[in-house]
Amino acid sequence: MSFRLMHQLLLSLPLLTASLYAVGQTNSNYSFSPSQFCTLDELGDVSCIISRGYERLAPPDNLPSLGALTTGETHACGITLEGQPVCWGDNYYGQLNTPTVNAALVQIDAGANQTCAVDTNAESICWGLNDNLQLDAPEGEKFLQVDTGSLMTCGLKLDGEVTCWSDDERRYPRNLVGPFVKIDLRSGGVCGLTNDGEIRCSDNSMVTPSITPYTPYLAPPSNGPYIDMSATYNAVCGLKTDGSLDCTFVDAEDASSYPLGEQFAKIKSNDTDILHSTREFVDGRFTYLPSGTEMCGQKMDGSFECWDEGAIFAGPTGGGSTNTELVASFELELDAKIYDSNSVEIFWTPLPSNYSLGGTLFVEPVVEIYRNGELIESRNARFSYFDGNAEINSEYQIRLIDEAGIPGPFSDVLAVNTIERTVLFNGEPTLIQSQLAELPDVFTSTNTASLFVGIVVAWEVNSDVESLIDGYEIRVNGSPAGFTRSNLFVDTNTPLAGRCVEIIAVGFDQARLGAKSVGSGCS
Repeated sequence: MSFRLMHQLLLSLPLLTASLYAVGQTNSNYSFSPSQFCTLDELGDVSCIISRGYERLAPPDNLPSLGALTTGETHACGITLEGQPVCWGDNYYGQLNTPTVNAALVQIDAGANQTCAVDTNAESICWGLNDNLQLDAPEGEKFLQVDTGSLMTCGLKLDGEVTCWSDDERRYPRNLVGPFVKIDLRSGGVCGLTNDGEIRCSDNSMVTPSITPYTPYLAPPSNGPYIDMSATYNAVCGLKTDGSLDCTFVDAEDASSYPLGEQFAKIKSNDTDILHSTREFVDGRFTYLPSGTEMCGQKMDGSFECWDEGAIFAGPTGGGSTNTELVASFELELDAKIYDSNSVEIFWTPLPSNYSLGGTLFVEPVVEIYRNGELIESRNARFSYFDGNAEINSEYQIRLIDEAGIPGPFSDVLAVNTIERTVLFNGEPTLIQSQLAELPDVFTSTNTASLFVGIVVAWEVNSDVESLIDGYEIRVNGSPAGFTRSNLFVDTNTPLAGRCVEIIAVGFDQARLGAKSVGSGCS
């Protein structure tokens, strides 16, 4: 039985009829995350724009025709026309370990490193990372739609009410009453669209203060009725009956960055609900901020437009643009974090994403990294490079190369002494290293266990530092492999010989608090 025929059968079920239109919207013909923007055409074929450095996420050549599409942080999934799940991309957390399904899937949604779906029996099926119990749906519940983010998953039940699951109940939606026909996670909160076209959002503002900065309450727009809605950390937006965009904002100044009043056929927020999607250089240091591509809309002519709190830019059907002007004028500021006498991570002012410069598509420039006057790496990298062969005294410079091969100017010198643990940019002390100099050692122990096809790494941290840690960035052989809030990492992708797994403790302000390397490939 085909995917489309199953949808027709579902329409005949009286319990589901009221919300089927909204569920179909979540199976939209486009989906995006910080690493990719993918579209699904009428024949079920997938096309993606992939951010530089993530080329491995491109859809496989043998991908079957799909009836639904969703993107995660570094993976993507869909539903075949036969109602079966299919995924591609990274598999560090089992994102590609699709389950065997006995009933065809009709709706699917990817979070950061996990995916959930609903089948024709209205049952939820989830796979991937479960470090926050975001895969553990309440037993026996039936759903019209599921929406999963990075730390929590929510389901729209048959009665139109919302239930959520996570090991952190502080994130559960408060003061949210349906019934709804569609829901959308909002970096910890939830918003819903009623059958009458009203938007309602949960209010977690009075819950434990540690959650409040992540989910400030935001009254939704009230100029409806609305035919669609989408929610992000910074805004809640609705589409009015004429297709015009209407939003409310955490910061009123962000209104100038949204195409208010323009007409769209549908709107959609970042699938992963990842709050820290862009790294920026602020007040002399690098930090993650709640920015980056937040929402995209499909216009009446089928083209796309995307926006965030800083700019509006064309989506993947926009025109092309060279990067020559960017390379010639972009100001590069550098900083570094010293891990040990041979390990240094270099950070620089992040480059725009590959579909967000000047309102048009452009090719991200190549970054050349020099150590002591010698070129050590030439790569597409937006904001950092890990040097596992640093010298005790190293001077780093970087420059950009445009698509014609013409280099831009060198940055000023970043001087690093790994023994004295000093970092100077243009002769002046930088902040990342000095702010962390007095912290105690983060990691107290690490343990590894070999699997048939990989390795499990577990670790413990100093109790004096534990409360400062938001999570752990994982690097395998110098390349980013994911982010976790558990004390466990499983790697089944990298050959055992020469493998080096690095665990980097990241603070709530996204400062690097410490690192530990494990494996035979670590120097």
